[in-house]
Amino acid sequence: MAKAHNRIKNAGLAIEMRWTRELEEIDAIVPEILRLYRKRSSQLGHDVALLANADYRSYLADVVHSYGEAGLALD
Repeated sequence: MAKAHNRIKNAGLAIEMRWTRELEEIDAIVPEILRLYRKRSSQLGHDVALLANADYRSYLADVVHSYGEAGLALD
């Protein structure tokens, strides 16, 4: 996390993070989370074909939703 914060700061950008337990907020951000996950996986040279699978994306959305229910999701 510190490495990511430093990269953001060194790029002249700002970041705002907060914790949320509101499932509506979490569910609304899932498409962005999946987009960023796919982008970062691609940057790392990982196979992103699995992310094209609707069932897999649904599974990941369910995981993020479950994290939210447990109070472990970042917005």
